[in-house]
Amino acid sequence: MSDKERNINVHAQIAMFLLFLLFLGLKLGGVITWSWLWVTAPLWGLLVFPVVILVFPVVILVFVIAVAPFVFPVVIPVFIIAVGLLVFAIVIPTIAYEWIRGKIK
Repeated sequence: MSDKERNINVHAQIAMFLLFLLFLGLKLGGVITWSWLWVTAPLWGLLVFPVVILVFPVVILVFVIAVAPFVFPVVIPVFIIAVGLLVFAIVIPTIAYEWIRGKIK
């Protein structure tokens, strides 16, 4: 991991921690009545978000493969849509990440 990548990761972690501190202050001050789950979301969000982005299309793909033959008479278009969602959910964030890191000009 290069210094630039480490800096991006550190800045993201600092931003999420500051957001958590803001939410914590608002919660303790009685300004917001959110659940503690949402107040602490910036702390665990950096870990959960990438997993959700990768798992969600896989769940859709498994659902389509397992349920589509019984629900839809034509499986091929539904399978193509599921694969497209999987590729979209992996390729687009990867391209965006590489663009932000400066590898794509």
